[in-house]
Amino acid sequence: MQNSVTTGKLFTNSGQIIIGANTTVGIIGLANSARFDNNPGGVISINGTSWYGLENSYIFNNAAQISIGATVEVGFVGFYNLGSLDNSAGGIISIDRTSKFGMWNTGLVNNAARITIGRVAQAAYWGLYNQTTFNNNPGGVIAIDRTTNLALKNEDNRTIGLSDPSDDIYPYPDRIPQLAGPGIDTYAEFTNKGQIIIGAIEQVGLNGIRNVGNFYNTGCDAYIESYGNVSHYFVRRANRPDEYHNYTQFNNSGFIIEYAPCCSGLITNNSGVIRNLNGGYFDVANNTGILTTTPGGGPNAGPILTVNPSLTISQGQTTTLTASEAVSYRWSTGQTTASISVSTAGTYSVTGTVGDCSGTATTMVTVRTPDLSPTLTLPQANFAASGPEATRNFTINLYEVGHVPTASGTVVITLTAPTGYSLAFSNTLTSLLVSGGGNTPIAVQNSKFHVTNNIGNQQLTLTINSGEGIGADSQLILGFSMTRTSANSGSLSNITVNVANDGNPTNNVYARIITGL
Repeated sequence: MQNSVTTGKLFTNSGQIIIGANTTVGIIGLANSARFDNNPGGVISINGTSWYGLENSYIFNNAAQISIGATVEVGFVGFYNLGSLDNSAGGIISIDRTSKFGMWNTGLVNNAARITIGRVAQAAYWGLYNQTTFNNNPGGVIAIDRTTNLALKNEDNRTIGLSDPSDDIYPYPDRIPQLAGPGIDTYAEFTNKGQIIIGAIEQVGLNGIRNVGNFYNTGCDAYIESYGNVSHYFVRRANRPDEYHNYTQFNNSGFIIEYAPCCSGLITNNSGVIRNLNGGYFDVANNTGILTTTPGGGPNAGPILTVNPSLTISQGQTTTLTASEAVSYRWSTGQTTASISVSTAGTYSVTGTVGDCSGTATTMVTVRTPDLSPTLTLPQANFAASGPEATRNFTINLYEVGHVPTASGTVVITLTAPTGYSLAFSNTLTSLLVSGGGNTPIAVQNSKFHVTNNIGNQQLTLTINSGEGIGADSQLILGFSMTRTSANSGSLSNITVNVANDGNPTNNVYARIITGL
């Protein structure tokens, strides 16, 4: 099938084009030298050619499905692009069963969709061969699953004849491309801002990527993953005379993850992330990014946070938050170091930047505070109007139930008697008999506290002494006395004890009913 200037200039397909389903169809399955739009809903299936499955020498726009070599070999090249190819959203180009190249570009390719080479069957000696400009844009995915020699080769047109002898695979020399503009002396420039997945299913040969031009893996979405099915090099720069070393570059500011068992040739500049996960090494001329042999995040993953000792700490303790997987950091606290120490509960975030990518990680620190719960023990709570029975002794127990010790000098309680009663506290008291509690004195620890406020002996505020505290899951006992002074006979009222807010106000108050006889 041929679409050329002489056959109508524009061919639009939204249906099905089936070529070579039952028999061989000659040299080229579909040749376009005008404009061809494969619109949504369109299906192009090409099999059984001897040279090229699809050849484009002008403008080809694809937003649908193209299948080349799914059942029968299509010869030398699956998709040969000499013109402009735009594989936009919704586009799927699948190439299998070629003898030399899955896709060969000597024109311009812009890919924002999916190109799959070798998913169904062996797809070539080289999977993707670029000699001019190839842009794998955000959203673009190139998956090269099966080749025999290398997955992706980026090679300047002007180096033809200077490659290693094994690389000169031009069985049809009359069809070596003669490009517009500078012609044979052109630069190969491959820019990846999407995803390139190499060798996910089977072997792709010696090299994952062989670069003899300019290769840029750039942007926060730029991601190259080379599986262990690359038998030797992940990325290799072929040997060239010195004049060609000057322009051959492989620059990374995105993410590269590789499992190849050996190594890589020269990566010129790295300001992104390179992970070598199979014991090989990277040869990087200039590194301002991250070189690592540990697993981690990919594009947009943000920094990784680790914590020492824990996200949950006790009051008065600190914990260290450490960010990794970036080159520079900025915390929500304003700090710019990789690690910060915190002692305050709250949410902390850090923005990490590496190459062209910034990501944010967030975590929450919880600070456990002491939790004091008071009780008041007064078995005999009936007060006579006068005499010895007008005074009663009682204790207050302060329990720490939050599993966190109190800080020195921080425990404060307030004891309030009803009108008509007065309170007494002595910090020299060491034991007392609790009224109605038997004949055994109770040891008290009054010496640990002092009165910090006294309102008419009806309300006492006590503070624990500096250097003193209540241990985790421990208790402290205080002794008091209260005397009826003017309360009415038959009156019912409450004596209350209140612990100053300790982070859990639900158990800070305890009340005891007393009776005036």
